[in-house]
Amino acid sequence: MSDNYMIEREEIHSKVMRAGRRTYFFDVRATKAGDYYLTITESKKFTNDDGSFHYKKHKIYLFKFRKIFFIKINFVLFVMK
Repeated sequence: MSDNYMIEREEIHSKVMRAGRRTYFFDVRATKAGDYYLTITESKKFTNDDGSFHYKKHKIYLFKFRKIFFIKINFVLFVMK
């Protein structure tokens, strides 16, 4: 199985924010063990000389180590609604 399949599990909450050519995805997911983590993905659009375009993605996984960390993340996602 691929690493992405092993890491990404059930999606709990998702939020999309656009900023010019960039789009940010904030996803709260659950692991197989029931722990929550946050995935932040930045997608940036690039236009080629011939007019075609492509996207580059960067992804960060933040796993909770303390409850206070996850409470702060939930607050940020709630405020962004």
